[in-house]
Amino acid sequence: MKILKAFLYQVGVLFLLSSFLIDMSYGSQKVVVTSSKAFIYADKDLTLPIGFVSFGRELTVGEVSRKGGNILPLIVSGKIAYIKVADISSLEGKKEKSLTRYYDADKDIIDYEAIKKIKKDLTKNNFLNTSYGFFEPGTEWHTLASTTGSLAEEKIKTIDLIFEHKDPKKRLSWGIGLSLYSLSQETVKTLTLGTEIPLYYNLFHYKRYAFDALLGLSISTGVQVRIFDQTGSYKGLHYGGRLGSRIRLPLTQNWGTFFTVAYRYLNMSSMDGIKRRDLDDYSIENLSGLHFTFGANYKL
Repeated sequence: MKILKAFLYQVGVLFLLSSFLIDMSYGSQKVVVTSSKAFIYADKDLTLPIGFVSFGRELTVGEVSRKGGNILPLIVSGKIAYIKVADISSLEGKKEKSLTRYYDADKDIIDYEAIKKIKKDLTKNNFLNTSYGFFEPGTEWHTLASTTGSLAEEKIKTIDLIFEHKDPKKRLSWGIGLSLYSLSQETVKTLTLGTEIPLYYNLFHYKRYAFDALLGLSISTGVQVRIFDQTGSYKGLHYGGRLGSRIRLPLTQNWGTFFTVAYRYLNMSSMDGIKRRDLDDYSIENLSGLHFTFGANYKL
């Protein structure tokens, strides 16, 4: 008995769907999307969006509206869906000529395969890079350090944590992450947490080694410089980047190591003049020098 009921239910559903398709074939109309983004819904109450179409796309919808004339039915992947009447316009006469001359007709409402491919690509070939490095801050920091009594070695230490996406079919890869800059001497120190956005372009491979060109963007709104014999600290921001190269060496299926050498330039801004004993206030305009890093990456 249960099998018979299930069979009759399926027959009823198929009958309703076929009736709707017949109605669509004989009572359909061509429309064009006139809003910047028109959502497609799986239900009449418009609570289950399944995708959207952009301005200028042509669609085939039913002529009989639903929900008080606010929505129209259409077929998506063999199933009934709905679109708001306010998001579309009928393609008749002058409207059709004026709109379609700028937009080619597109029969595929939503390219699900393209969306799935993008999601699949973004979940593959991702790496977590961590590295330690250092660079000399340049002459302006040297002047500040020497006039405040610091004689220790001037090297800004960096610790990076970068997420990198690398498509094996393409030479270009990109990343985003955080970088910590720190330098502490006898009388002065600096500490900064910044955002790093590196781009890598694979130049060539030699045996197991890979050589990449490196172009990076750095920005931070939390630069701090502190003079130990003064209360408080001087705050500002920096922006700039680095240009150089990277060498990669895989160690196991998931682990690898890398080395980078680049010229780093950080422009300093929005920082008050730093007070020094018996001297005029001093401003740091930039930090720059050769930046060396070495680290490890893990394939996620």
